[in-house]
Amino acid sequence: MSIVSATRTDPILTDMSESLGEASTLTVDLTDLDSLVESLGGEKAIAASPSLAEMVRVVRNAVAHHMRIVVQVAPVGPRDEGIREWRRQLEQMVEQMTPELALPTEPKLRQVRRNAEARTQLIQEFGALTGEQIGEEHSKAQNRHALAARWRKEGRIFGIPYRGQTLYPAFQFDALSGKVKPSTREVLAQLPRDRMSDWECALWWTAANGWLGGRRPVDVLDREPEAVVAAAARLGEPRGL
Repeated sequence: MSIVSATRTDPILTDMSESLGEASTLTVDLTDLDSLVESLGGEKAIAASPSLAEMVRVVRNAVAHHMRIVVQVAPVGPRDEGIREWRRQLEQMVEQMTPELALPTEPKLRQVRRNAEARTQLIQEFGALTGEQIGEEHSKAQNRHALAARWRKEGRIFGIPYRGQTLYPAFQFDALSGKVKPSTREVLAQLPRDRMSDWECALWWTAANGWLGGRRPVDVLDREPEAVVAAAARLGEPRGL
């Protein structure tokens, strides 16, 4: 057995050597060492196997210097029973250190993809403002985000989480004056927002609506605000009615 690649996970660094032969990969950091030793049967069991003892020695040495590494190991020499046993033990070790994951079903994956596409389309089609941009337009306060946060709390506008910040879809604001459309607040008051996430609320505006003849609320809001308010109210009705 030989260590044919030992690479820090820091993206600045490059591989220290080329990979040779059939290789198995194991990511190890300092917190994994005790679990690694335990999964192999303890120090005595490792000492009884020269190949495992060598592997653990090299891993310990590499981790001590690099904190977190990706160690790629491969057998060398004749492929005898010792090598096959070593590979079996390595695979068992990796399997034991891999957490159990709940794999998403195909229908769930399709739903996630459709939802992600709808979110992207909403932002690309209508644009969105940050709280700071709203504050710069409508407030002289030092905290530029305060005004948007207050309007959101009052139910005048709604926001959506996006990559660590809150965005406010631009269709809530008049394109000429920049002011919040009064009808937006009326619609938000009717939506069952206690049962909806921020994104569910946002996508309701851009989805075809049966109460609007298949039209999207966002397309009808300026011309028929009462119809959009009524459609929102129907969504908030108790189920089964």
